[in-house]
Amino acid sequence: MSSLPNKKTGALSREENMENMMENLVFEHLESYGEQKESKKDSNLSKWRTIQTFTNDIVNQSCCWFATDLQEGEKLSPTDLLTTNILSLLFQVYSDQLLNERCSVSLNAKNWEILSYETNNGKLFYQARFINDLIPIAPVFGRGKNKLPKWMKKHARPNQIDDAKNCVPPGVSCPTPVAIFVSKNLSTLVFQSIDSAVKMEAAFWLDRQFCSAGKSWTRRWYNHNFQEMIEVLKKHATKMVEEQL
Repeated sequence: MSSLPNKKTGALSREENMENMMENLVFEHLESYGEQKESKKDSNLSKWRTIQTFTNDIVNQSCCWFATDLQEGEKLSPTDLLTTNILSLLFQVYSDQLLNERCSVSLNAKNWEILSYETNNGKLFYQARFINDLIPIAPVFGRGKNKLPKWMKKHARPNQIDDAKNCVPPGVSCPTPVAIFVSKNLSTLVFQSIDSAVKMEAAFWLDRQFCSAGKSWTRRWYNHNFQEMIEVLKKHATKMVEEQL
């Protein structure tokens, strides 16, 4: 049986509080675990590292990930995963229209936390967390919101492979997620490259921000056009201002 927030108070159930505590343990303290002595209990966690600096090659490549204009002669394939480009453009337009300032997204510590995970045979996988909170996450909405995946309602990110793949538009190339168990009952998803990890994290952010559901329908982020996304963000920003008055 799935656990639901308390109808009167909106508080999370005991089970969801426990899950949130476990996620905080995984995502906020990975670096400290890496410095501890390995044991059977934390041997997986000790394989995580936070990447502090990036090679020039990765930095140069990342310019294309966040570009909002095509270079002369550049062409896009219908199967390209452009989530980071869309994310970057959303932040530019949002900051320009609502904040009267210019905000850009790039591969740096202000926007991203990149983690690496090393397997027993030395293979590296990566996970990205988008940590720029300039645009607040909108609350889950729609009459059928209880149909949405639990990770959206918890303002988290998917830890199931199928949930991750559903964040990518049909017909678009989807990096292959790999599930890593960080405890007996908790897994997290990683990817084979920093590029894939960042683009999938952008897909998670977009779906968490714009996905909605009715009684008989679900509308993912990629079912919106860009102007509709901006209108959702404006509406949420206006509501937040009104609530603060």
